[in-house]
Amino acid sequence: LHWKSQPAGKLLLRDLELQQNYAFRILQEGRTLYLRYRSCRDEEAEPMGAFVDRVARACVGLPLERILLDLRGNGGGSEWVSEPLLSWVRKHPVFSRPAGTIVLTDAGTYSSGHGLARRLKGAGAQTAGAETGQPENAFGQVHFTVLPGLKPALGCSLRRFLWDKENPAAWRRGL
Repeated sequence: LHWKSQPAGKLLLRDLELQQNYAFRILQEGRTLYLRYRSCRDEEAEPMGAFVDRVARACVGLPLERILLDLRGNGGGSEWVSEPLLSWVRKHPVFSRPAGTIVLTDAGTYSSGHGLARRLKGAGAQTAGAETGQPENAFGQVHFTVLPGLKPALGCSLRRFLWDKENPAAWRRGL
């Protein structure tokens, strides 16, 4: 696949369906599944679990050889939203093949987007693109509240996330 060499007037895959948090395309006569994941937030019209079910149904009977999960520009959201996708990708037979699952990241990949990339990499997926913009250990799960008489919302991190070096697929949650 040539990501940058699209004919004039054609959109790049990563720019399709810009209003949605997640989308997919089946490419190369069914050999490649391209998943675009912009934000770790459920869509009201189709929560992540329903989206994953739709992807799974679309892949039945295909000669799938590769899953490309594009997390470029994913600034995070809720780590829990990604669980159905993480579970399905890790259970798919393509995941255990060399270069069967490739996770695309860039400096705009943060928070739970970074966490998903890190968990998949730790479980054996290949990564491509630039490093994420987040350090390995970071604060997250921000809660916002508006205090009386204070215009801007006050944000407070509720957790510190630490990578477990002995179990790279795990993300330890601490206070």
